[in-house]
Amino acid sequence: MTAENTLDCETLTLDSGAKVVVPATPSGMTRFVLQEQGGWFEPELAFVPSILTDDSCSIDVGANYGLYTLALAHHSRPDGQVVAIEPTPSTAACLRATVDANQLTGTTVWEMALSKESGQTQLHTYPNSELNTLGGAGVKPGAVVQTVKVRTLDDVYAELGWSRLDFLKLDAEGEEQRIAEGGRQTLEATDPLLLFELKHGGNLNTPLIDLLGDWGYVCYRLIPELGALTPFDQSRPLDRFQLNLFCCKAPRADALRASGLLLDENPPPNLPDPPPALPWVQDLPEPAGVDQAIFRACQVDADPTADAADRWASLHGVRAAVAQRLGDRAAPLELLSTAARVAFASGERALGVDLLAALIQRIQGGEPFVPRYRFFPATKRFDAIPVPENLRDWFVASALERYLKEHAFSAYFSRNKSAAILRYLTELGFADPALLRRASALERLQQAVAQA
Repeated sequence: MTAENTLDCETLTLDSGAKVVVPATPSGMTRFVLQEQGGWFEPELAFVPSILTDDSCSIDVGANYGLYTLALAHHSRPDGQVVAIEPTPSTAACLRATVDANQLTGTTVWEMALSKESGQTQLHTYPNSELNTLGGAGVKPGAVVQTVKVRTLDDVYAELGWSRLDFLKLDAEGEEQRIAEGGRQTLEATDPLLLFELKHGGNLNTPLIDLLGDWGYVCYRLIPELGALTPFDQSRPLDRFQLNLFCCKAPRADALRASGLLLDENPPPNLPDPPPALPWVQDLPEPAGVDQAIFRACQVDADPTADAADRWASLHGVRAAVAQRLGDRAAPLELLSTAARVAFASGERALGVDLLAALIQRIQGGEPFVPRYRFFPATKRFDAIPVPENLRDWFVASALERYLKEHAFSAYFSRNKSAAILRYLTELGFADPALLRRASALERLQQAVAQA
């Protein structure tokens, strides 16, 4: 990550090599996250390029500083087209600078909002542009009011004159349903893969899901570690970390399934024979019963030769068993570690975080770590780290690192807790360059806040 200052803006170079122009505000959220992680925290961003071709046509509604715009533009070259729509004048100026800095031919910025009808409306803006809202809903203290131009998606698509729309992102802080209503003709005619915010504040976008369902669209959630989608089940408890959903109609879903990017909701189970002893557990036996199934599912997921379908077939069948481990204070610590890793791998982030929180609480309470069964460390990179003489430090560091990265989208939202974990991981000697970067970014943020 490198940075270059220009006036009140700063150009950050991400791990991908792309450049993003953001306000040079020391406590700005987007600026901090990009410096902390070298990219944005939404896992959907890494998936989107897999569905693009070199001539894809995409619209990024609520483009903000252009993280999705960049991904869309870079992966639909040379003949693709991207329109980035952003209503906030200062943010749109940064977005245009980002487009110029990356020489994104075929990408244009439209400074406007989308809704159900064309005209004008009030935009309420905040220091962190991610909180900006249209109209009077959800307004918070400290908002600056600006009048902005509004158009409908149907009008925009008609003006573009495209013959196709492959991808559409809707991130409009609660305006998504009205945008869809103003783009019904476009959505019915083109069948894009659509990505939208599942929640606005504490409210679910259930009306939008129902509306799109009436038009033949089915919703899917991303399983980040598998890089594939699976049907979204509204009847199941919602994972509190689920920010976005994808949706599309049957023809596009069939194409995604044929490409291995969409997995069935209920695949047949696939659990392997017992593996050889793992380096960190020597000759310990496998756990028994449901814990054996969890362990073997983790074994498949850890196999670099297994594809997404094989991994999902092993992970899916043990999700209920993993959930049963939560709150079981009699479960050996090593079994909680394996269960948490399976939870994350199967897209159950909240469950994985809660399992690790229970594990860490017991460790902090003085419970000794004397493993009785084969297990997997909570963080996959620890599979390849030589086991030190002090197995407990290795085990605890793996759990803490995974918890640090998963319990919040960024240390921006959990500063003191994250700082304490980062210090301890550094003391244990397990902080890799990525963690040291997080620690450095957090230290700079805390200093900026203290000096403000």
